[in-house]
Amino acid sequence: MISYGQPLVAAAFFGVIAAGGIYSAASPSSTVEELARQINIGTSNLIICSVEFKELATQAAKQCKVPLNRILVLESSPSWRLSSLYGGINAISDSTLKWEKITDPTALKKSVVTILWSSGTTGLPKGRAES
Repeated sequence: MISYGQPLVAAAFFGVIAAGGIYSAASPSSTVEELARQINIGTSNLIICSVEFKELATQAAKQCKVPLNRILVLESSPSWRLSSLYGGINAISDSTLKWEKITDPTALKKSVVTILWSSGTTGLPKGRAES
């Protein structure tokens, strides 16, 4: 996910988790190379971006050999949309996913729902898995 304060980010976050994925956000100041590095390290196979990052996401996807139909674009104006880069797929619907409920504490500790990226004070960002 790469976006500037897009209102649909929270919905995308929960949608990724509900679908069994792992959410990972990229800095809006990322270069193509930095975003591609994060995609490769995190083994991402889907990129979600807001409209202003379509070109950046496209260039990074090409470097990482992520198919361009695996880029979803968030739009909140003039209407709410989460659609594929070239149209044809609208990821917002009225249907709901059945959430996996993890009640076993050991399994919960082993589950990963997000990877947080931070470079601290020096160096390139490093990912840290969080459950």
